[in-house]
This record gives sequence, C-alpha cells and structure tokens, in this order.
Amino acid sequence: MGQDTDITMQVDTKNINKHNVDSHVTLTDNRSNKQPSKDPKNFTSQISKGKKVTWSGNARDESDDTIQITNITKKETHEPELLQSRGKGPDSNGKYKANVKDEFIKGVEGYYIEFTINHNKHSVYRVDPKLAMEEN
Repeated sequence: MGQDTDITMQVDTKNINKHNVDSHVTLTDNRSNKQPSKDPKNFTSQISKGKKVTWSGNARDESDDTIQITNITKKETHEPELLQSRGKGPDSNGKYKANVKDEFIKGVEGYYIEFTINHNKHSVYRVDPKLAMEEN
C-alpha cells in the first residue's frame, strides 16, 4: 500500500535572491496534497511508510537554468523523524532521494531543501517545507 512521493520545486531563477527565496519557489507533489500552499514553509507533502521520496527542481518560464538539490536536512530535533535515510543524492540530474521509515509515525517533520542554480556553489538557497506520513 502507499506510493512513492515525488516533490518538484519550481524556481523563478531570474528574480530569486537570498532575501526573497520563499516568494520565488513553488512546491508541488504527485500526491493529493491536503495542505496546498504557494509558500514553501506551509507546504506539507504526504509520504507512505516504506516508500521513497524524490526531490527535483526546475526553472520557471522556459529558462535554460538548472536547479541542483544539494542537501535535504531535518529541521528540528524535537519533531518526529520520518525518513530512514537522507543520503541518496544528488544524482547527476540534481535530484535527491530518501527512504521513508517502514513503520507509521504520527506527526509532521520540518526539513530544509538546499539547492543551487547552474551549479553555483557560492549561492546556496534554502526552503523549509514539511513531511507527514499518511495512515494506511
């Protein structure tokens, strides 16, 4: 039961800077999102126990810019930990993969998505959405 979750980040690469990241990044996923939001810090993706989560990024507006997700990190230590591993990424396409724990865990986990544009390691951006495990 359950399914893998694919989270996609759309980035306005022409207008983003360190001070306006949340207003130039939109997140979507392949699940029926119970908390859709245009603001990344209020975006919660549903995940399934024992499945995988994949993050990828794309530039908005037909841009040739590329988005590389460089890290996925847990935000708060007092929140439940839903992911078994966070070390599968980024791959050559800038995607990042993680495995979800194989037991149901109630609660919401905040985390950070760190990313670069066009492999510019001097400008790392960060958004902080959330994960919640669906009950099967």
